[in-house]
Amino acid sequence: MIVRFDGLDRYERPQMTLCNPGAIYDDGKLSKVVGILSNVSDDEIKFNFNSVSELNFRINKVTEENAAETQHLYEMYRAVQNRRLIFVKDIGFFMITQVEDGYDDGEYYKDVKAESVESEIKQRKIPYIEDNTYRFSTHLETKGLFETIVETLPLWTIGYVDSSVASKYRTFEDVDTSTNCLSFMIEDMQDAYECIFLFDIVNRTINVYSQADYVHTTDIHITKDDLINSVEITEDANDLYTAIRVIGNDDVMISAVNPTGTNVIYNFDQYIDWMSDGLASAVVAWRDRVAEKENEYYLANQTYYTMLAQQSNLESEKSRLNTQLTMYKRCRDNIVAESNTLLVGSYNTVIVDNGGSPITVTPDIAETLQSIDSLMAEVDDDLNGEGGVNEQLFELEIQIRDVWGVIDGIITRLGLNSNIYYIDDQEIPYQNFTDAQIEELANYIFEGDYKDDYVVYTDQMSYTEKFIQMKTLYDRAKDQLEKISQPTKEFDVDVENFIFIKDFEHWSDQLETGCLINVELDKNDIAMLFLTSITVNYEDHKLTMKFGNRFNKFDTQSLFEDTLGSISKSANTLSYVKDLVYPIKAGELNVMQEALQTSRDLTMANAMATDNEEIVIDASGITSRRMNDSGEYELQQLKINGKDILFTDDGWQSSKLAIGEIIVGEGKSVYGVNAEAIIGDIIVGNQINILDDEGHDVFSIIDNTINTRLEDVNSELGERISTLEQTAEGLSIEISDISIDHVTTSTGYTFGADGLHIDGRNSGDDDGANLVNTLTSKGMYVQYDDPNDGSDVLTDVLVADNTGVVALNLTSKRYLVIGVNSRFEDYTDGSNMTRTACFYIGN
Repeated sequence: MIVRFDGLDRYERPQMTLCNPGAIYDDGKLSKVVGILSNVSDDEIKFNFNSVSELNFRINKVTEENAAETQHLYEMYRAVQNRRLIFVKDIGFFMITQVEDGYDDGEYYKDVKAESVESEIKQRKIPYIEDNTYRFSTHLETKGLFETIVETLPLWTIGYVDSSVASKYRTFEDVDTSTNCLSFMIEDMQDAYECIFLFDIVNRTINVYSQADYVHTTDIHITKDDLINSVEITEDANDLYTAIRVIGNDDVMISAVNPTGTNVIYNFDQYIDWMSDGLASAVVAWRDRVAEKENEYYLANQTYYTMLAQQSNLESEKSRLNTQLTMYKRCRDNIVAESNTLLVGSYNTVIVDNGGSPITVTPDIAETLQSIDSLMAEVDDDLNGEGGVNEQLFELEIQIRDVWGVIDGIITRLGLNSNIYYIDDQEIPYQNFTDAQIEELANYIFEGDYKDDYVVYTDQMSYTEKFIQMKTLYDRAKDQLEKISQPTKEFDVDVENFIFIKDFEHWSDQLETGCLINVELDKNDIAMLFLTSITVNYEDHKLTMKFGNRFNKFDTQSLFEDTLGSISKSANTLSYVKDLVYPIKAGELNVMQEALQTSRDLTMANAMATDNEEIVIDASGITSRRMNDSGEYELQQLKINGKDILFTDDGWQSSKLAIGEIIVGEGKSVYGVNAEAIIGDIIVGNQINILDDEGHDVFSIIDNTINTRLEDVNSELGERISTLEQTAEGLSIEISDISIDHVTTSTGYTFGADGLHIDGRNSGDDDGANLVNTLTSKGMYVQYDDPNDGSDVLTDVLVADNTGVVALNLTSKRYLVIGVNSRFEDYTDGSNMTRTACFYIGN
């Protein structure tokens, strides 16, 4: 309720109660009350939708006839200080953020600024959020990100949460823990989950609505004739784009779901009326063709990527079967070669068949070889027989080529420039735009980059799941371009103060930010506008309203100006239209196919390239080792179990490399890598430690601070501790516990207990090399060593100490002042002769 009326239908000024931090309003009662503020003037509240609201007022220091009452008023006046809360009746809590003391016309006052109590949320930093995918709200055993944030906010609770928002999952990476909770909720979560946070500043509850469903209509109708004093319409085109290059996090692209085969999408609707008739018709026809082909292109690519995944699985199966055949063949060859000496249990290789059962080597060699031949025949049939892996691969590759033909045809026919596509190997020319139209269209391309950090790939995703992420990114980008391809309008409306009139209470009760109001912008132009801000001046009974976009019942989300992801200007992203025609030639669409091909090549070919390799699978895991020519196992071996991958070079006397669960002492463990050497181009982490031979820290980076211990090799300075810290504010270096008797340079500079000593005779400099300079706390001394007198006797050239200055020779370029009354100076007489005289300069 913005205004309240008394029993006589008279408007009541809002009552302000000063409270200490942590005050709550429960069942009509306030806690932590300091007192009610009086002598308040110029009170004004600016209600902002989905943002912190503002309270401004002046409190005057006044004197009453009653001394006790005056004392109380003085105490309340002094109590108005930053961080205290003000409860405005029927509206909510505000936190004082600024107090300015003043004096005017014999009266002291304070001008007070306060923010609605969401400021409490702004003061809290978000908890650590690990890179992961999070459900918005808690469900069963899955804890929601919303609950994780609200748990850190004292006094705040969760109110209504829209079910469509609660069930959404979004991925967050590299979340900055220095971000405050309010900023993270409004700027990050609100964009990611496509929701709206509304804060109840009376009861401190947070309500969540879906942007797609949030519509709050009213029957308020404001006309120019009756209520509107003035309307100001501001149109902002600074962030207007008709073409955006779309990228998700982890380089998620849209080329596989965008019918043009590029990562760029267009929307020229705003400028079609400006174009020539020929171009306008061509743009509309091309736009419709792109929309028409979206579903076909999507389904074709979905099939394509599903087939690629199947192809990858078949290639892996083919590799496995070939490896199995090779192992059986080697085992058979070894048995045949050593058949004259083979004994029961003497052969160490464990052979595994398709069912995973070990084959026991028996004394009957013929029976053993027959078993192996039978297994090899089964594997060969799986590989090369009818319906085998090779046949499946051949048929699948034909299907992949057919599907790719459909995809390539769509891309080619939707190109901006003239293209050639093929049907049954026949060239078919196709043209969407003429060269002249392309040149004209380039003038309407306002380019930018759109990055949506909430659409990502994860390591656990299949290629089909990644493809779905592309489609999600494409749809979000199209929605975003729909908004930013049109200029944003903002309407400032100065309205008659109808809310202060009792007869209008029905309408004023409906008035709140986020509602829809009918406003007459011009004759015959009545628009339903979204109310973003209300400013109410209770002193002057003045009402100002600010509106955002017009309401579109088919696109509720267009009401909300904040963009999803981030739009940034980029002068070179789409500089030339021709560069966007054939991105497929640069391999954009084939990135995933190339990755699949690489995975096929990562087989056991390298492991099978050498002989005498042995793989043992037992209760301890998998052991890989090699037998040398003397029949002994080499010391270099590999071990894999459920938690670790280990390497040794001394037959398991020690481990040289461990990957997996690393024991770090005191019963603690972490997952990582422990190795004698780690080599790479990039090392990323939030803590680095380098230790010396004795385990002491030599260099470390912890909590954004670099620490290093420097120790002189000659121990001349002893052990020195230095700290280097780099922060956003700059770089600081601290060196402590330095004890130095003197420092001498090779050029004759000495700094020590007797001051700074510069001996030019040792400098190797011929100019002035015979001067010796000394600077101490007692004075400055310059001396000269005459090279012609054959001695080391020094002559004072300049001495400056507490007795004055003594110089061997002194030259004054202009004049010389002695005492307070005289000055020696050159002058020119009437005959232009230069002379020197002593002038009197006293008063």
